[in-house]
Amino acid sequence: MMLCYLVAAMLLQAIMYVAVVQMALGARAAPAIAHFAFGNLEWRMFRAFLAFVGICLVVMVPIILVGSAVLKAGGRAVDPVQMQLIFFAVIALAMPRFFALLPAIVVAETGPVLRRAWMLSAGNFWRLLAVLLAIFGPILLLFNLLEAVLTGGGPQLSGNDPEQVRQAVMQLRHVLPLISGLGFLISPLIVGLFAGASVSAWRALKDEPALDIAV
Repeated sequence: MMLCYLVAAMLLQAIMYVAVVQMALGARAAPAIAHFAFGNLEWRMFRAFLAFVGICLVVMVPIILVGSAVLKAGGRAVDPVQMQLIFFAVIALAMPRFFALLPAIVVAETGPVLRRAWMLSAGNFWRLLAVLLAIFGPILLLFNLLEAVLTGGGPQLSGNDPEQVRQAVMQLRHVLPLISGLGFLISPLIVGLFAGASVSAWRALKDEPALDIAV
């Protein structure tokens, strides 16, 4: 079910990002009340998303497997918090070089997306990371605070106590619908901010003038 959800989410995100990036590039004149299309660009965006996820997994999975084996060999249990830290660390390292420019490159260019993103982002890791943190940082903070408030400091996921894990999962069943609903409401803001920032960064790195889409 989780895999089906992720695939469906990436498909819908691809459709949204193509349309918004086209607006940021000036290729789409005005926003429509409702938009749904799946053509070559949407398929290209979807494949680029999949490729980015694949890169993250190629780096993340060996680290987690080796780390888990070392912990078990030392008689220590795997800490879910440590796994989350590894996940966020890999994402933070990969996003500035591969993901920050991905939406703009998919729509505006025709070559290999991730290779082009790697080339354009060279020497700009920290600036692109700062842009991504400015966009996604407040959102992540808001969701973490909301989850903390809704769970009320209840049981947390742990690999040591199955009953504690069961209680935490049951509590999350009541929290996730609210968090997902909030995510649905603010997703247009996130898509618009990130798509616009991606196009602006792409233009800056290509030494192209910015486009005033408000005119």
